[in-house]
Parts: sequence; structure tokens; C-alpha cells
Amino acid sequence: MKPISCCITGHRTIKMLSYAWLIDEINDILDTLIKTHNVTEYRVGMALGTDMLVTELLLKLKKKKYQIKIIPCIPCISQPDFWPDEQKLRYYHLLTQLETPEITSQNYTPNCMLERNLSMLEKSDMVLAVFDGRYSGGTAYTVHLAAKKQKPMIIINPFRKDVIWKNYK
Repeated sequence: MKPISCCITGHRTIKMLSYAWLIDEINDILDTLIKTHNVTEYRVGMALGTDMLVTELLLKLKKKKYQIKIIPCIPCISQPDFWPDEQKLRYYHLLTQLETPEITSQNYTPNCMLERNLSMLEKSDMVLAVFDGRYSGGTAYTVHLAAKKQKPMIIINPFRKDVIWKNYK
């Protein structure tokens, strides 16, 4: 079976009814993707919120001896520059445990975040999104573009507490 690559996308701030439900749901989905669907490569944008959360969950699975690659896709070198110190430490600590980063731009540009998302999407076979239906932003852009390209998607809506599998066989 051919290894499958998954793009992770989601909001920086997550509106939800239950954090525990979200963690359990993501863990169950990742476990299913790895064991049943041979999804062994994950591209993460390393932003605050969903990206960092899923990266930490993937690292826990990797420590359980799952043979997976976690590829950080960084929009620009300065991505964490204006984050709180605690989040910067978390970011750099995570980077030490991941594959070699794919860097979209050395310097910040107004489009570097969207270009990073497009690159992640182009290099992935499917998408796992934590998406509450907002009409704008990077997650909305990525989800809508993936739908247009008919990529398989798993959309977790943490506010409604539901999961939709789209175009998935």
C-alpha cells in the first residue's frame, strides 16, 4: 500500500464546547489514519492553536513506535517572533523533534501564510482540518481549496462536536 500524506489545518483560536472531546477525536482519527489508511506523513504549519496541538499529539503517537514523519511547514523564519515567550519555547522545542522544515519564505510577506498552506495542500493526498465554518482566514482558504481540488478531507467542527469525512474512500 502506498504511503499517504496528510495536510493539517485549523484555527489558531478554537471555539469549542469541549477540549477533551477535541483531543479524543483527533487522537482517534490519527490512530485510524495510521493503522487503517497508511497515512504516514503529516505536514503541519506550526502556527499556534490547531497546528501545535496536532503536532504534539502526533509526537505522542510516534513515541509509541508508529513509523510516521511529521514535516513542519514554516511560512517564514520570523513566524514565532511576536508570540509569547512560552509559545516560542514550545515551538522551538517541537521543531527539534520533527523532520527538516520546509520553509516557504525567508522573510515575512503578506502572502507567505497562504503560500505555505497552498504548498502543504499540493504536497498532500488528504486534509485533516479543525474547522468551525468561518468564512475567512487560512483554514477556510485551505478547506475550500481542498474541496475544489476534491481532496479527501476529514473536517472536525469542535463547536458543533461533529466530524465529516468528505471524498474519502
